Amino acid sequence: MEETENVEDTEVSETATQCRSTLSLNSEIEDAEAETNKRKPTQVIGETTKRRRTPLNPGFGEDAEASETSKLLSKPVDGDASKPVDRDAYGKIPLAFASPEIYQAVAESAPPDVRAKSEKEMAAYVNEIIMRYAPSQKEMELREYRDKIISEYPRLHEKLYAIHPTEIFVPSFIKAINEKTEDSIKNIISKPFPGILTFEIFQPEYCEMLVAEVNHFQTWIHKADIRTEHRNNMNNMTYLDDLGMGCMLQNLMDSFISPISKVFFTQVGGSTLDEHECVVECHTDGENELAVQVDDAELTLNVCLGQRFSGGELCFQGVYCEKHVDTPTRPEEAFEYSHIVGQAILYQGRNRHVSRVTTAGKRFNLVLGCKSTAFRGMCKLMSDFSWCSKCKQEKERRIRETVSTFMAGVRLK
Repeated sequence: MEETENVEDTEVSETATQCRSTLSLNSEIEDAEAETNKRKPTQVIGETTKRRRTPLNPGFGEDAEASETSKLLSKPVDGDASKPVDRDAYGKIPLAFASPEIYQAVAESAPPDVRAKSEKEMAAYVNEIIMRYAPSQKEMELREYRDKIISEYPRLHEKLYAIHPTEIFVPSFIKAINEKTEDSIKNIISKPFPGILTFEIFQPEYCEMLVAEVNHFQTWIHKADIRTEHRNNMNNMTYLDDLGMGCMLQNLMDSFISPISKVFFTQVGGSTLDEHECVVECHTDGENELAVQVDDAELTLNVCLGQRFSGGELCFQGVYCEKHVDTPTRPEEAFEYSHIVGQAILYQGRNRHVSRVTTAGKRFNLVLGCKSTAFRGMCKLMSDFSWCSKCKQEKERRIRETVSTFMAGVRLK
């Protein structure tokens, strides 16, 4: 589970100035814009594969002073220490990190019982603290990769990197969000299957522009000979956050998707979405059908961007928790959805699904994974879930058994 603390990463520092000036739905949603600008965007399973990658560690960056380690270093402990700190001792023993000053600072700030430990014990204590929050090698590589892209990539359509509602969304969608009522949102929503919503969202011109940007990026990255293997082992995915669209995507989730999720998906964290990850997928004819997948997200927004294609249906197989993810699909849980350009489908990330083969042409889809750190923290404390089909069945079975036992006892009396 990811920690709830939001911190400013490199991407935000590159795009924050632009984003503050471009979120302008109209005067009715200025309060949503203000709330969005306060936030700083960051980032199972047996035979079933995890679709999205976990975002970069939000615990490090320019605001690292807010971390638990920094708090420890900056807050001296009152009272007498059990022994003075030998400032030269840490230069004489093997250390996991290169700076003896870190170990000295922790020793001087630690509680008396910790300061009573030997230098080797203190070194182990500091190692444990640092390793708890330090980014992994993979996370550091991802940061370097993203920094390089944002600093060097020549953008094709600059307007894509900010929210321009009238150029992005269809009028019916803008009107529903602008009115800010549950009825207005329900008026644009279709529910073809329980737990699955569809609605018109993007204008055709916006879809074409986004596809052109993705193609431009893929052409550039190959010419620049920038390695992307560490980003994903599937070369049909383009991570839009890597291009510098993170602030725009966070605004999209906060101001335009969250109003919908608060109405229909409160049970799975729809009221507390605070992180995102977004890719554009490209599928062509001749590809193999993917395995059953679940998304690393509470909710997934999937929008078809085009172009001409056939096939590629999404086949859903039921919502299950990690414990029951490989439960056989029941007929009443199966649902097949055919993509329509500009139309969005919004569903629970834990809804197992298969993407059918694109039998002709080329298909592009924007896939926005929306996460809630509060909901994930709550799930840590639970052993069964009301939204999981199997957990629900087992709970109903326990209730029936309890009632049956009670009634049998009554009859005996």
